[in-house]
Amino acid sequence: MSQRLQNNSKIWRQSFSSGCFSSLAITMLLPFTTSFISNTSSPLRGGRGRSRERRRAIHSLSSDESRFSPIPSSRYFSTTRLNQEAKHSKHEQHTRLISFVTDIEGDKAYFDRFVETSRILQFQDVEPNFAPGLDYFPYDKRVIFHHSQEDDNHADITTTTTTMQHDESIKNDSQGVDSKQSILVFGGDVGDKGGNDLYVIRQLLSLKKRYEKRVHFIMGNRDINKMRILQELGITSSSSASAQEKLTPHGGINWFRGTGLQGDADLIRQYNTRLSDNGEKDILENILVSDIPSERLKWILRKTMGSPDAFEYRRHELKEEKEFIARYEGRSDHNTNVSDEEVVESYRTACHPEHGIMGAYLSEAKLCLKIGGAMFMHGALPITPEAILQYEHCISASETDITRTEAKARFWAWFLDYATPFAKDAPVSTSEWTDRLNAFAKEQGDAWKRNVTITEAGGRRPDESVEEVGGIFEREDFWCTTGGYQKGDEQSDLAVEFGSLCQYGMGWLPDRSKNPTIVYDSWMQDGMPRYYSDNENASYKSIIDDFFDFAGLDVIVTGHQPVGDIPFPIRIGKGLREAKKFIICADTSYSGNTKWMGMDKSNRKNISNGVSLSGRGDVCVSEILLEQYETGGITSVISHGTLSDGEGYESANLLSDGEDIIGREADRDKFAFEGSVQDDSCDEVKWFVKTKFLDGGYLLSTGKGYEVFNSIGNQKT
Repeated sequence: MSQRLQNNSKIWRQSFSSGCFSSLAITMLLPFTTSFISNTSSPLRGGRGRSRERRRAIHSLSSDESRFSPIPSSRYFSTTRLNQEAKHSKHEQHTRLISFVTDIEGDKAYFDRFVETSRILQFQDVEPNFAPGLDYFPYDKRVIFHHSQEDDNHADITTTTTTMQHDESIKNDSQGVDSKQSILVFGGDVGDKGGNDLYVIRQLLSLKKRYEKRVHFIMGNRDINKMRILQELGITSSSSASAQEKLTPHGGINWFRGTGLQGDADLIRQYNTRLSDNGEKDILENILVSDIPSERLKWILRKTMGSPDAFEYRRHELKEEKEFIARYEGRSDHNTNVSDEEVVESYRTACHPEHGIMGAYLSEAKLCLKIGGAMFMHGALPITPEAILQYEHCISASETDITRTEAKARFWAWFLDYATPFAKDAPVSTSEWTDRLNAFAKEQGDAWKRNVTITEAGGRRPDESVEEVGGIFEREDFWCTTGGYQKGDEQSDLAVEFGSLCQYGMGWLPDRSKNPTIVYDSWMQDGMPRYYSDNENASYKSIIDDFFDFAGLDVIVTGHQPVGDIPFPIRIGKGLREAKKFIICADTSYSGNTKWMGMDKSNRKNISNGVSLSGRGDVCVSEILLEQYETGGITSVISHGTLSDGEGYESANLLSDGEDIIGREADRDKFAFEGSVQDDSCDEVKWFVKTKFLDGGYLLSTGKGYEVFNSIGNQKT
């Protein structure tokens, strides 16, 4: 064990033995400390055997990233049961709504449907702004929160907009919901596949600018990878861009090594060696990356970012902008054609760290966000095979020379170090871990901006006359060629110093081992929850259960991997008496491909993708709504919207599921539902209960890869 891990593990042990708990140790060791103090035999059940006074004392040392005051309360931890007991207490009536949407990926139609469906958002007519810069807004509508409008100073003023309607799980204003405190969290992946990246980013940034503390962004892998654009495409002003422009030779892609694909870094190096040796070209020439800006950008998007149509989509979006401006100005003969060079310049402008809208988005976004009992991330905790082996190794040690509690302490000291692969020092608590993730993202963004600034200044710092060594945008050794995390000193190579965030946004390391990242990891495996997979052992579940307990969570909400036409809740824990906790996977970007079983009985079928450029189809939409007490606890979780068959839906509150069946595998002895591989009584396919509708029916789902199957079910009488 490394010295810093030994030190972290020592913090845990000292906390137990001395009874003196630092704020960091308490935040991380909550379930274990309470178990130790109460001498219970179940150290993982953080909500049991804990006095109200001790819970409040513990919470008083915690912090909450919400606008609500973090009043010390037992309802911060294991909140469901405690919240239900306190629903009628007079001082706990005020709540707010947190709305979540993710992976819009540039789908304008979906974004508009979401706003029109949302219970906290709506559109407002505005005058477009054609002035260049970050405030450029060539649209005649913008998003606002319900019950408010902005005056010239962007202050909220009560207005007579459409009133929200809620079921019993989401109360209306007269029952305690404070609409002026509602929050929007966007879970990442703002563009690439839907055809209107610029529109979606500008709408989100406009909302953020006007409601700074009520709008939060999460970084997705499709957002982070845009940091590569300027390094590989070069910085050129629009006045000098031309079809004759030639770029610095590209050194290739490190994750293409050994593939033989265009951009294979090993073959490019081999080609360059042969060329320097004998000056002759050979058959390796076809693996080189084009030095023509438009061709290189098409290759970057298509082959390295999984966005095969993004270049043409951008051309179409720019054409639509030109046409809108021409109509608005009353011109009918304006040339609205868009050249390849204009598309290139659009990407260069948007991906500028200081002046571009993608740079603005990334500067506002976080890798992980915790608001009371809710945590938001793009992907999942990096519970890799390596992490599971480490957990089992630590637990096995408890059978010989250490206690089980100390074994868990050793594992979590190791895990938080493992889950910050970019850091020199390991965090010692979950709160420090999230802070470290977000500080890392900010530092990387600052390095990105610094590199671009130096390059634009001709290789010199703006405040210095000494030339920097190696202008990063005039060299072949791009980060994508080397890959990996850079843990050098502050004077590290400028060519790679902001590449660590790019690496953190990827699923694999240069040696092709799993990357421990919350951006790319997934709670799903082959279309089904890993938590209930036959391929996962008890250790995987224990790690998740422990994390929920010591982080004081009711729910983790994520995106990244498509799960059908409705969010997929995964029930955490085992017993009916436990406080209900969920992971909610909310990426519905393939909803247009969802298949309905039993169509001959239910007459339900997917309306299909229609004219949608993305995989969402023309009708699907879902909004996740969390209702949160002032003290941070989550008291209600619902989703509502439209399914892929065009039917509107609204779910019951996940946290009020008295039968404890939502988010679990469906019991075939208790459910009858339409459509199956075999007869209902002997179907060997696992079906999961995705939601309970307000009419008492259930949506059940199964999947394989990106294929998702729906069925309507009811409990057998």
